[in-house]
Amino acid sequence: MFKSGIKNRKEKMNWYLASLQLHTPPNLSSGYRLRRYHYLVEAGDHEEGYRRSIELGNRLATESRVFAGLDDLLLISDPPKDGSELSWSQIELTPKELATEVRPKEQLRAFVERQPSSSGWYVGSVVLCEIHDAGSHGERLLIWINSYLIVAKGAEAAYERIMQIGRELQDNAGSHFCDGDKAHWEFKGIRDIVPVHERPTDGSLLWCDDISATTGDLKNTPPEKSDLSVFKWAAEQDAR
Repeated sequence: MFKSGIKNRKEKMNWYLASLQLHTPPNLSSGYRLRRYHYLVEAGDHEEGYRRSIELGNRLATESRVFAGLDDLLLISDPPKDGSELSWSQIELTPKELATEVRPKEQLRAFVERQPSSSGWYVGSVVLCEIHDAGSHGERLLIWINSYLIVAKGAEAAYERIMQIGRELQDNAGSHFCDGDKAHWEFKGIRDIVPVHERPTDGSLLWCDDISATTGDLKNTPPEKSDLSVFKWAAEQDAR
């Protein structure tokens, strides 16, 4: 766990979700192993959040693990607690593609790994679809994938908790407008539930993902600083 040494500050602190990309040195015969680590970072502003995330990535680097950079840096609206939203992403999918985003219970990581969370925390991701009450979004569906921190006494309890969150996110027809049409949110299912083995505090690892990759993928470097979510959002606000 990365210790910040900033707990005695009196100014308002922000929470960030930092996604760090690390990989093994490339091998021409076998490729390389790419992993994305997701950490909580507490900082006074976006610049400090970025700086501390880079520092954390550099500390993780070893001779057998190369820190490539930040995949993203998200501002978390609420301090880490049960039910707080960690991340969100919007994508457009066909109905067939949507079916692959929603996993049955037995394929969720908390059940596949059969290793309960040693901290009592989990990260659960729900899949929501924006439904037009009149008209449509075209041939593709507008999908939101939102991830939440939850406290649970095991995989079954975590499953019930994230299902509850998903159902509560559904709303009635006409709750909002999308492209001029009345629309509402429909809960489609769960994308994943991941055990968290460190208590969610500043510098703690929430989860990591293994990514299929070849040596050719090294050309796809992490985005520039200005393309990270917190900086893109700040630039959009300044332009208004």
